[in-house]
Amino acid sequence: MSSTSNTQDDAAEQKVKNEENEKDEDMTLEEREEWLRSRGVLIETPGDRNNAAGATAAANGESVLAQLAGLDLTNKGDFDDDAIPFVFVPQDDTQPLRTLYLPASVAQAKPGDALPEYVKPYFASDKQTIDASLLKDQATKHFAAGGDLQQLAQTKLSPAAMNAVAAQGSVETFPLVHPADTNQFQGVYIYLDEVGMLKKLPLNARASQIAHACGYSPSPNFYGNVFIGRVQTKPRMKNVAFVAGIDTDRGAVWMQRAVSENVAWQQEMNQVTGRMGQTQPAAIGTEGNAAVEEQFEWTQDD
Repeated sequence: MSSTSNTQDDAAEQKVKNEENEKDEDMTLEEREEWLRSRGVLIETPGDRNNAAGATAAANGESVLAQLAGLDLTNKGDFDDDAIPFVFVPQDDTQPLRTLYLPASVAQAKPGDALPEYVKPYFASDKQTIDASLLKDQATKHFAAGGDLQQLAQTKLSPAAMNAVAAQGSVETFPLVHPADTNQFQGVYIYLDEVGMLKKLPLNARASQIAHACGYSPSPNFYGNVFIGRVQTKPRMKNVAFVAGIDTDRGAVWMQRAVSENVAWQQEMNQVTGRMGQTQPAAIGTEGNAAVEEQFEWTQDD
């Protein structure tokens, strides 16, 4: 290819980038929020959180704790028809996966994903204390990055203060698959105790296996019991059904497609964040060798 052709290609690529940048600059705040939400990014205001907390408190008789205390967790019981199923994954693999229900009143109380606020009381009910030495150890391992853990480790945060925060419940959301047009903009997420490791909770092997099936390699560690739910981001972000035994089966369509969809999502994020200098094969994973894109690794055999 001639140098003139290369120059023309570079100019055309730069023109596209300039047009995209101009489009981004012209987006309103609402349009930016919608763009992020459509890609599974949770955006909420203090008012949203207060509304969700109030709805969760009002639904005390239908709380996640009340459901787990019940004898039959697969029976929808007194929930209204609009209640949304999600899944409880015990760390004890001798216990079955179970379908629970997000009350419609809670789901409708705030825009977006209502599950983090709904399951927070469950994690708050775990009174195991945090091991401050573990936090310091984890922070030490990340010193080179100079991130939040380093800054936290250098503060005089007492174990008592840390446990007081943990007692309120702290929920981390982990994406198993990101929403995309190929999955009807439906993402699947694990909800876990954010300080489960610091509480020295047991590893949840089944949660790690599900993440591995979705393309995460090596498998991430999850500590303690977790929940799995599904969120649809278009035309508006909302919780949708995720059922034990159906959606948790390794043959479920969403899980079969998760790897390629996660790779595509990461490539799009690379483009948005300007990390386009990384070399990637034209048809990633098609040569029989494992192809890696950030945390995702996969091969294609046919």
